[in-house]
Amino acid sequence: MSKFESWLETRFETKITRNADKVNSQLKILKSGEKIKLTTLKPAFIYIPYRFINSGLATVEDTVHIISQYAIVIGDAYAVANVPAVVEIKPESRKRVKIEDDEYLEFSFDANSVVLEDCRLLQQSVMAYNIFNEEIAKGNVPLYFNDIDLLFCLDLAEDFANITLGKNNVSLEMIISAITRSRKDLTQYYRNNPDGDYEFIALRNTALGATNTLAKVMGSFYELGLTSALARESDRLEDIEEMLRL
Repeated sequence: MSKFESWLETRFETKITRNADKVNSQLKILKSGEKIKLTTLKPAFIYIPYRFINSGLATVEDTVHIISQYAIVIGDAYAVANVPAVVEIKPESRKRVKIEDDEYLEFSFDANSVVLEDCRLLQQSVMAYNIFNEEIAKGNVPLYFNDIDLLFCLDLAEDFANITLGKNNVSLEMIISAITRSRKDLTQYYRNNPDGDYEFIALRNTALGATNTLAKVMGSFYELGLTSALARESDRLEDIEEMLRL
């Protein structure tokens, strides 16, 4: 059971599991003029990190616009949206909730009400940068995301953000692989022992992200990098270090 599922069980006093098919069965498309709305047959709840507001990934005012990277709960199931585009939602109410050590926004929707105002999403190329900066560079990954979700967080950027990040997703997969670490020892890559639990670190984390002494002491955070270099001595000379010593 993930941390998010554990929190949901406490919040709703019942076991809630990830099941996209079950959630989709309770969502219906409603055409209204030019708009294509998404409605829910049962009460629904949407969750996003509160920090999305400060990261350019959500606007919560009279109207609510959020990046389509949210968790939606209906009944005893939840699903995760993972599209790099903003959508307008129509919640009946909203409130802050505490999940682990982070604040999240909970949006509630009544049965037979509109969830998404329009399923036609507006392309905004800046969203690709905002997602990369918040979730990968800073390591602030939503608690409902698993490693596969993060792996494909920008996979649809060309279609939904109108920006090409490369011929394929390989480069991003390499980055995600590097920042996915073993929960027992954050210095160890999760890919080396994929049977255990994992945590995400920030790509810009000098202490844990840099792989050689030179990178650690020349990074933005000198004290943290120096401490890491002293605590974990490099066991091999990397090509960049050898080149600079010539």
